[in-house]
Amino acid sequence: MAAEASTRSGGLLTRRGWGVLAASAVLAVPAGLVGSRELATVVACGLVAVALAVLWVFRKPRLEVTREIYPHRVARDVDAIARVSVANRAVLPSTPAVGLDPCGDVVSEIPLPRLAPGRVRARTYELPTGRRGRFTVGPLRIARVDPLGLAHRVQLQGGTETLWVHPRQHLVSTVGGGRVRRLDGPEVDRLPHGTITFHALREYVRGDDLRHVHWRTSARIGQLMVREHIDVSVPVITLFVDNRASVHDAASFEDALEVVASLLAAAARERYACVVLAASGERVGGSAHVGETGTSLDLLAALQLTDAPLDDAVATLTREPARDTLVIATGHPTLGDLAPLVGLRRQYPRTVVVAVNGDQPLALGVPGIEVVTAADGAAAVHQWNVGVRR
Repeated sequence: MAAEASTRSGGLLTRRGWGVLAASAVLAVPAGLVGSRELATVVACGLVAVALAVLWVFRKPRLEVTREIYPHRVARDVDAIARVSVANRAVLPSTPAVGLDPCGDVVSEIPLPRLAPGRVRARTYELPTGRRGRFTVGPLRIARVDPLGLAHRVQLQGGTETLWVHPRQHLVSTVGGGRVRRLDGPEVDRLPHGTITFHALREYVRGDDLRHVHWRTSARIGQLMVREHIDVSVPVITLFVDNRASVHDAASFEDALEVVASLLAAAARERYACVVLAASGERVGGSAHVGETGTSLDLLAALQLTDAPLDDAVATLTREPARDTLVIATGHPTLGDLAPLVGLRRQYPRTVVVAVNGDQPLALGVPGIEVVTAADGAAAVHQWNVGVRR
């Protein structure tokens, strides 16, 4: 498996190559002064060896590199593999080398033996998925060393792929709900057109349908604006990710993201609409994305802790249409930290605060606010399931 990236840099010559070059330069002085043919031969051999070594690694091999990743999106600690194919497109055999394929800050070593012209060699290896994030895989770095180890060069070959490592998910029995506007539940596949209504114009965010862009307004204000339509028959769950560094450590942040990812999966299974909003301002989802979790999980994969204040995020929540349930996933907050969010409880029939804070009691003392406290993400989901069954 891959080890931490560690490649030699700083030119073509290795330490041995510089040593041979330095020794040849030192011996050249007495060889010239004394007129010793033996020393001159040694100097010449050293210089020729270094020159040939540089020529050996300087020529860039004509290799065609392709890479396949399966799958491109995985949950944390779930297996993902990469298959790298290397084809020799030159008229001469390629020299043996080592391929270094980076994924984030981890590099996998791929042995590349001598390839005859037109031959293809494929290697499969595991990708690191132990850490959440968005990782660029590639390009393949081919490290070539001459037989004497005097020169070394790393050359880039092929393109890149993206690996998304999402937070882990735990089984949520049901997301529950604040209010269901249809007695028979959200039958989103057979909704009458009368339940879809225009709500407002808002700024374009990644993933929005370009058919909903309001071009006249966009041209007037100089930025893309889209029409937001809401389906008044579909319950909507708003998942607020409190990614402020002041209320989290690294472990509690990962656990809070696991809770949000688990609720996303349950909402998709139950055909509820979800809006994911981060304290740093990122927003995805809505009534037009019922049953879809890919974009939201990608957001969770890339999300980082921030020092952003809550003001902008709370203002965004205030402008949102009336929702059914607001879930606030946080870490170690105080009542003062959550005061702006708790003040939105009148807009949401059900407001739940999930605090992954090591089972420390969180006394908000605010009527109508449900509080779930747990040591980690799995325990928080368990407490959620227990609370829904009551």
